[in-house]
Amino acid sequence: MPIYQFNSIYTLKAPLSHQAVDPNSVVKKLNTVTLRNGDQIEQVFAYSGNALRGGWRDQGAKYLLNHWGHLKLPQKAFNLLFTGGNLSGNQVVDVSRAQAIRHYFPLLSLLGGAIGNQILAGKITQTFAYPVCAETTAIVPPNLDPIDYQAQKLSWRRMTEDKQFIRMDDSKQALSTYLDQTTTAKKAKSELPAQMLYGIEYLIPNTQLWHNLELDCTELELGALVSCLAEWAQAPYLGGMSAQGFGLCDLVMLQETDDDSQTPFLKIVGGKLQLAPLAKQVKDQYDAHLKDIYADTDMAQLIKLLEGKKWQLSL
Repeated sequence: MPIYQFNSIYTLKAPLSHQAVDPNSVVKKLNTVTLRNGDQIEQVFAYSGNALRGGWRDQGAKYLLNHWGHLKLPQKAFNLLFTGGNLSGNQVVDVSRAQAIRHYFPLLSLLGGAIGNQILAGKITQTFAYPVCAETTAIVPPNLDPIDYQAQKLSWRRMTEDKQFIRMDDSKQALSTYLDQTTTAKKAKSELPAQMLYGIEYLIPNTQLWHNLELDCTELELGALVSCLAEWAQAPYLGGMSAQGFGLCDLVMLQETDDDSQTPFLKIVGGKLQLAPLAKQVKDQYDAHLKDIYADTDMAQLIKLLEGKKWQLSL
């Protein structure tokens, strides 16, 4: 089975917020990891590989279901496709179910998941996505054409800013015309209005993030990954704050070849997807696979396979 290795460069076209978990703070700080930079131990922003994989899973599941006539799923099957499922009971090995899932669902074979009391291992190895900056010069590889290495003269801290937001009480604004005033008659005078001041730390636009991805997979599974990115290209945002204007970015994905050179694999620039020959080839194969499955397979049995129930399908 071939091994594919990719260097991805995300270029921010809008601020990016990827937050650390701190339930006790109203200031949402950027997620960081600790690294050694020369003789210094420092914190640096990192966009987690788990967040990237979760985004691919959502987009790939949407792509698949749209190609299967917008198929509706029961809860367990939905959870498996969109969240990776849940493990329940003592773990067992069901070889025939694992083989069937890998055959019918290259996306799940690539990303992995939990079906009932069985774990299906994925085929992805990856790094965090690190900013191109002074602190990551020993991590980000040299000589990648899409990277602006001038950024390595700057600390990542110079690439951050804070933004304050106020969530106002709509009943105090023009929207109060839609409020039943009788429901507020007994409201205590001391009760504070429903508004909140909070802060967001973000990476500034034109910051670049580098990410490395390795796949030990079939061409169909590689095509499944391309389908995830093709779906994501329709709204190429990172992070969870796109509704507030955060996260828009471009992506250039380079494939490492046997002689350690880099060749274009795909680009998403301005929301437009550009596929190199290999990316187009494997996506076409994957699209044909989805079409054949939809035409020739009992979808009710396919859903039972996803739910961990008894199923009857031939490979």
